[in-house]
Amino acid sequence: MKLCLDEFCHLSGQKVSFDKSRICVSPNICSDLANSIATISGSPHSSNLGKYLGVPLIHTKVDKTTYQEVIAKVQKSLASWKHHTLSMAGRITLLHSVTAAIPLYTMQTTKLPISICDRLDQLNRNFLWGHTADKATIHLVNWETSCKPKVAGGLGIKKMAWMNQAILAKSGWRLLQQEQGLWAEVFKAKYLKQNDILTAKASVFPCCSSAWRGVLYGTSTLSKGIKWRVGSGDNVRFWTDNWLSCGPSNSMLSLI
Repeated sequence: MKLCLDEFCHLSGQKVSFDKSRICVSPNICSDLANSIATISGSPHSSNLGKYLGVPLIHTKVDKTTYQEVIAKVQKSLASWKHHTLSMAGRITLLHSVTAAIPLYTMQTTKLPISICDRLDQLNRNFLWGHTADKATIHLVNWETSCKPKVAGGLGIKKMAWMNQAILAKSGWRLLQQEQGLWAEVFKAKYLKQNDILTAKASVFPCCSSAWRGVLYGTSTLSKGIKWRVGSGDNVRFWTDNWLSCGPSNSMLSLI
């Protein structure tokens, strides 16, 4: 491992800060071996890899405690505003520009647990209607209506679960468009050797990363709105791709 890191430093001109790095090993490895690896590497042994650019480095199952910091940031932001001095339009503007943006960076890399999304929606909803721990208020419009676009009679507020899915679907679209980049190359080499993003399944890789599961979650929605323009037909699967106006060819078999 050290030889690999040394080679990387030599080729890139960069240097690894072992004091700021951590070693995380499988729970199946005995503690003595884990401590020996940490001593040789010069980095402390840890069960938690911490965060990178504010996003948790996940190596275990994601649960609601993983992203509690996102909720804390939104709570802190909302607490700094005096909602009773703001008009309804002012509160909506703040929800659009600030609280909807705080989870955005984290949402690009993983699917947030639904409990986290629901809690974020609750914080935004309470702020919109001036609901506090000391003062309960009536919510005059239900949340589903509030989250509809303005042209559909809503307030245009972003529902967190929908926004998370849309962002992850965008990552899937970028992979489908053969975007070049280190992140795309890693996903293609690890998960898409024999499939494309539209046919890939998480069950094929039961130990896949949470980031990949998130992309597949977004792509499941993306695939419902995709239709092939045939052209030469070289890349179109006759039976399974949606190149007809009524869906894939195999979906028509039951109608014949």
